[in-house]
Amino acid sequence: MDKSDVGVVKRDDGNLQVTVGGWPVYRFSKDLGPGDTNGQGVGGTWFGVTPDGRKAGAGEEGGDAGSEEGGAGDEQGDVAPASSVTLSDERNFGDPSEGLAGAGCQNVARDDSASSLQASGTLKIWSEKDCKGDSKVVQGNIADLASVGFDDRISSVFLG
Repeated sequence: MDKSDVGVVKRDDGNLQVTVGGWPVYRFSKDLGPGDTNGQGVGGTWFGVTPDGRKAGAGEEGGDAGSEEGGAGDEQGDVAPASSVTLSDERNFGDPSEGLAGAGCQNVARDDSASSLQASGTLKIWSEKDCKGDSKVVQGNIADLASVGFDDRISSVFLG
């Protein structure tokens, strides 16, 4: 990123706010350690910043849209948000399964039963209905949701 893209603005409370390309940059309160990306995609509004100063998850051409085994916080460049997801009750994408599609918060029909998921892009998974509770931004296919701490815990997802 060009040094000239980084700046500051004065907030209403008198403190200075860092900006990148004129946009304010925030720290997500639930990111507690280096590499945490829990704020990525929150509400479809808040996004991380890539090393070159662009919005993370913007879906640039050539970005990796998923992998056979994705995960939380994978650093694979800009990846488009997922518009659909298949949640499977069994690890490694076994049946029964449930599909969700569309933009925004989607409640799952069979609460707390998913052990794997398939998606082309990033999405946010939640432990409670209506996109509340614990959450995690994930990317691509996840053969075992226990690997991201969400086995049998998904009650809603945020797509798009």
